[in-house]
Amino acid sequence: MSIAFQDASLYGGIRQDRFFDPLFIFGTAFVALAMYSVAQMDSVPFSVMLVIYATFIAQPHFFATYTRTAFSLEMFKKNIFMMAVLPVLVLSVLIGLYKMFGMWIYMSLYMYVQWFHFTRQSYGISRIYRWKSKVPVSDDLLTGLALFSIPVWGIIQWSVMQPATYLGQPVKTFDIPAVLDPIAGWVSGALVLAWALNRLLQWKKGQLPVAHTLYMLTHFAMFGISYILIDIIELGWMTIGVWHSAQYLMFVWTYNEQKAAREHAAKPSLMSNPAFYGTLLFFFSLAFFGAAAWIEGIVEKQILVPALVLSGVIPFHHYIVDAIIWRKPKAAPVRA
Repeated sequence: MSIAFQDASLYGGIRQDRFFDPLFIFGTAFVALAMYSVAQMDSVPFSVMLVIYATFIAQPHFFATYTRTAFSLEMFKKNIFMMAVLPVLVLSVLIGLYKMFGMWIYMSLYMYVQWFHFTRQSYGISRIYRWKSKVPVSDDLLTGLALFSIPVWGIIQWSVMQPATYLGQPVKTFDIPAVLDPIAGWVSGALVLAWALNRLLQWKKGQLPVAHTLYMLTHFAMFGISYILIDIIELGWMTIGVWHSAQYLMFVWTYNEQKAAREHAAKPSLMSNPAFYGTLLFFFSLAFFGAAAWIEGIVEKQILVPALVLSGVIPFHHYIVDAIIWRKPKAAPVRA
């Protein structure tokens, strides 16, 4: 049986160059798995990897959002609610929940909301690759079901594990019957197998959406490894977080680059430089955690809102803003 080889012109990447899509699809996964490999070594404390991840990957990922909401002073004024009012509301809700339920409610929200955020971004990226495809993509329903099936199986497995702590803090998960874990696994496996067979048929016909298919394969691999194969939740969290954050940084970079090219007449602004936000977040974190450590030494722990809750304003604010800005009509797919 002869197989029709794919025409290179049908690749369908986000950017039509030789570097971006291979780095975006494979490079980010390689970095995430490399960090996991180092983190699992007995000679490397997890706290060291956590600092590296937070400082060089997670925080730049968070402030990259602000280049979409405050790229200039005019944009900042336009998005004043999201930039000035929303963080206060998020902080108020987090403090209120902490006072009512304790630390576990914050960590539980963090676990499940972040899982959805990771999954939703990957779905959005897969849709962009689908839009950029040079051939018709006729298996949207099957692709969507397969895409969500592995993350759903993963969070079911985490819930069934009923961990007492998450990132060193108390957590509670949904009380899901253990029997759902293998059922979710069989359903997910069947969906991914059906999707793979369908893509194989498309390849034989010479109509395979190459970039979209490659991205989907890395999606399956990264969620499967991070949420299912890695048995230490914290390591799985870091692995999927590195992959997610690295992709976000690359996507926002190319989005802003092309936006700047379209608006070349605009005057350069300090607020258009991502380093501006990185510097702000670095000194904010340094001052905040230093103050929290000092306060904790002189104030009873029972009346101190943990630093983790206050610092949680950054990721939860990011999740909300990100959900808003990338759903606006102007947030069209990145063009080559």
